[in-house]
Amino acid sequence: MFTQSQRPYQHLLVALDFSPSGYAAFARAQSMAAQHSTRISVLHVVELPVNHVLEDNAVIGLPGIWDSSLIESLQQGAQHKMQQLAQQVAHGDLNIHFEMVIGHPADEICQYSTQYNVDCILMGFHGHSPLRALLGSTSHSVLQMAHCDVLNVKQHNKE
Repeated sequence: MFTQSQRPYQHLLVALDFSPSGYAAFARAQSMAAQHSTRISVLHVVELPVNHVLEDNAVIGLPGIWDSSLIESLQQGAQHKMQQLAQQVAHGDLNIHFEMVIGHPADEICQYSTQYNVDCILMGFHGHSPLRALLGSTSHSVLQMAHCDVLNVKQHNKE
């Protein structure tokens, strides 16, 4: 019998950003799920390209905050990558669900994990510049906000 902390995960969420470490997180989730018949959700968040300095760039002739053609292009690119990934794993025995949303990545990941009773979030870990580390990262924000375990997966270079 498992105690609460030893119980195998029932629902894994892979926060996929299409980076090498993001794909490593997906591979780790598949490995974990194969051992315990765990459900996997793969979530990609299309981040809105917002200029944080000017509230409305359209006033000075730059694209406005909600540049619909840019958002549509980002969505189409992400949807294509998600479909390719879904096709690669379609004939396996794992229960994998793919979803894409638009918004702020950390907020959307945490909201999804709460709404769908996720008990572990897996995401790629990136080494960032000192400036990026100072400003914060998605993985750090998720770690602070998530109601469940968070596993940051590094992509190991093969030498």
